[in-house]
This record gives sequence, C-alpha cells and structure tokens, in this order.
Amino acid sequence: MQPAPAVVAALLLLLSACGSAPDDARATAAPADPAAPSVSAPAPTQPGPVHELTAAPDPCTLLTPAQLAPVLGTTPAEPTPQTGDGQRACAWGDGEFHGVQLSMTEEGPAQGRAVDVGGRPGVVEQQDEYMCQVQVHTGGLAVSTRAIASGGAELCRHAATELDAALDTAGW
Repeated sequence: MQPAPAVVAALLLLLSACGSAPDDARATAAPADPAAPSVSAPAPTQPGPVHELTAAPDPCTLLTPAQLAPVLGTTPAEPTPQTGDGQRACAWGDGEFHGVQLSMTEEGPAQGRAVDVGGRPGVVEQQDEYMCQVQVHTGGLAVSTRAIASGGAELCRHAATELDAALDTAGW
C-alpha cells in the first residue's frame, strides 16, 4: 500500500521547513572548517590564548632562586630539566627533604580543592604533611608546582605563590 500523494507532499513540506527560518544559524552557517576545534571539546578553565607544550617556555627559566628560597631554604636551587610522559618539567632541590617541581602537560584540568593562584582559579591536586601540588589549567596546558619540605608548614601557599610567579614570568 502506497501513501497518498497528499500525505507525502505534506511530509516533504514539513521536513523542508525544519531549520529554514532566517534566524536559524544552522541554515546560514558556513561549512565546518576541518581544522577548527571540536564543539564537544571542554573549554579551558582559564580564558586566554591557547598554549602548546612544544611552544611553552623552558620551565627551568620560570622561577628564580629567591622565589624558591621559602621551600628550599639552604638547599641549592640548581635546576634539573625533566622531560617525558607528555610533560616538560624542572626540579630544584634534593626532591626528598626540600624540593620544588614545576611541570607542564597538555592534560585536562585536575580535580581537587579550589585555591586562588594570583587571581587565577587553581586546584590543590595532592597534599600531605610533606608535599603539596597545585595546578592551574591555562589555555590548553596544565601547569603545576609541587613543593616538598620536611617541615611542611604552609606548603600549599608556597606552591601557589611559586606557580603564580612562574605563570607571570611566562606571560600567562
């Protein structure tokens, strides 16, 4: 049994009217650019330019010995570059009793307790009595500092202060 011509015509008319209103963006939008980012990609938590790991500054150049002193104390502030696992990082100190690590990855924002990092939204990713790691997600990069000290008082504040200084030096 075939549908009546009037029913077919009514269905075609109804379907052709869908999305044809002049104010409907889909009807007038330009073809999608294959190089454009996906609409379903999550938005960065910090607005601003997109930063790529390969174009990011050397993390070993972003903190000064004076900025590291509150955590390192008398431990030498000699930078040790670290790469691999999709990250660029730099470590100062002995890494066991007094140390700071600054790392950059292209991972998404971390989960954790919200913290202010120089006016930027950040999170405390990890914390115990000897270590605190704070992250800010900025324009495609997750940038974090980890402060390690045997006397762990105020480590998260120090980690956030050092992260703020590094982001300022990078111009982010």
